[in-house]
Amino acid sequence: MAAELPTITTRPTIVSQPNFNAEKAATKLHRCLKGIGTDARVIIDQLTNHSNQQRQEMKQKYQNMYGRSLTEDLKVELGGHFEDVSLSLLQPLPEFLADCLYLAGKGLKTDEKCVIQILCSTSEM
Repeated sequence: MAAELPTITTRPTIVSQPNFNAEKAATKLHRCLKGIGTDARVIIDQLTNHSNQQRQEMKQKYQNMYGRSLTEDLKVELGGHFEDVSLSLLQPLPEFLADCLYLAGKGLKTDEKCVIQILCSTSEM
């Protein structure tokens, strides 16, 4: 008789903000991206203090309000690792995980730890 596996519950580290307003968030991001210079603190606050679902709403509201892609505007204004992290935070979770799996298998050596971590830590999305 096989042993029963324990039930594991996970809790995201970034949770939905109860008073989230996608329009205000999109406005803050637009203001910090236009003109000379970019306010990195605003980008960090908006992308790391909201859940993935809220970031998707924020991205859609930005598109609707300004007729521009938030992802493309960030690509123009940012660079390096900060750009990579910001764009990753704006991806829907399934797309992000698919990209990670693709990159883990790309090249001469497969990153088996990455593949195992993704496959074993995700549940139905």
